[in-house]
Amino acid sequence: MNHVTHEIADYLENRLPPERRREVTMHLDECGECSSAVAFATRLREEALAQGLIHIRPDRIVALSTPAETATDGERRHLAACESCRNELEWAKTQPDEKTVASEDSTDRKETRRKRSSLKLWLSGAAAAAAAVIALVLFLPRGSDGPRDVAVLARIEPLPVRISRSVAEPGSFEAARVRGLEHYRDGDYDVAAAAFGDALTLKPGDAEILVYLGSTELLRGDDERAARYLEAGLAVAEAAPLREELLWQLANARLRAGNVAGAKQALSKVVELGRAHASEARQLLDSIER
Repeated sequence: MNHVTHEIADYLENRLPPERRREVTMHLDECGECSSAVAFATRLREEALAQGLIHIRPDRIVALSTPAETATDGERRHLAACESCRNELEWAKTQPDEKTVASEDSTDRKETRRKRSSLKLWLSGAAAAAAAVIALVLFLPRGSDGPRDVAVLARIEPLPVRISRSVAEPGSFEAARVRGLEHYRDGDYDVAAAAFGDALTLKPGDAEILVYLGSTELLRGDDERAARYLEAGLAVAEAAPLREELLWQLANARLRAGNVAGAKQALSKVVELGRAHASEARQLLDSIER
């Protein structure tokens, strides 16, 4: 039997074509191994939602705006703490369904479609992040005979991005922050690094900027510089979710640099926090020991 574990992330994020989704669903009905992997990935995503490390997908926002749909436990916990997703949900509830839209004036239809597209773009980074989390757990490299380059175990993925819709004053910290986030989201990491650097100059020691700068440098391939930013962030961050993300990014920076002891130390702290990255960190620690 051909397993479908390589498609589970796309399956859970609703990115498979309809026909392929039906085929995967039929396979899951018959395959205990793949259905167990889906259940595990679903639990992981639910915990990530509850901890605020990812945001609710745009298709789920739209679904939850209808009376017929019930939020999962993770979604309910996320909505209780996330003002941005609550605002998106409230906005979605005010939008007409497709049948109503069809009877509107053409100008109104265009505006509604534009807003629906904005909603999808607004949360697309979160969906990508959720898929990255799922893929990490499902596809960690297995050990083999003989010495290994542990750097290949590192998982470097972009962080989810949330950008305020408010207009920031030119030259302000918020303007630099938003510019950095926009370029980071678009994969323009050189410009993002410069913008985050500007933001850090205006507000030294901002933990959020430091975690994004660390991630940016990891994505650019500068593990040493990334580690310095992440360690600086840990020195000032107080919120547990942010500390966990800093530790997780630092663990992967150290792992890719070949600092196994340092990576294990950071991963152990992630496990101790017991939050959204705990399962991933435990899996990665196991892979390092193999």
